[in-house]
Amino acid sequence: MKIVLTLILLTMSFGVSATTYRWVDDQGVVHYSDMPHEGATEVELGTAQGYSSAPPSVARETPASDTGDFQYDSVEIVSPYEEEVLFNIETRMSMQVAIVPALRPDHFLRLQIDGKDVTDKPVRSRSFQIDGVFRGTHSAQLTVVDADGNTVQQSGVRTFHIRQNIAQPRKQPRS
Repeated sequence: MKIVLTLILLTMSFGVSATTYRWVDDQGVVHYSDMPHEGATEVELGTAQGYSSAPPSVARETPASDTGDFQYDSVEIVSPYEEEVLFNIETRMSMQVAIVPALRPDHFLRLQIDGKDVTDKPVRSRSFQIDGVFRGTHSAQLTVVDADGNTVQQSGVRTFHIRQNIAQPRKQPRS
């Protein structure tokens, strides 16, 4: 039964490509149709445009035991974003980082703001709470270090701005 159905569908598909006609009416409007019209000319249509994508790339895997030239695909500060302006944070801010692939067991993170370490010791957390960040423009950089404190990889420098509203003294009403 399936073979008969397949043959019927295949024979039906041969008649699908219909002739197309083109003509221009008295007002100069161009028309197209699959039905012949007085003064129409047959139009030769090309094949339909197709698209073939490139094969997906395969991510390289590095064995956990190979510590030689290991590189993370991505080490970056994701929040705050580049040139973000933070308002009224009262000198306490949070910062999130992303590392792809996940941080290896023998690797740790160090975070610097304005060139100074804000982590007392290397940590494994991807979220930081930082005190003492005052208004102005600041730069931050994340460093992945190994167990001996050697730099494995660094993020790009992220610039952000902190703005604090200043309470203005109330004006005294005129008497």
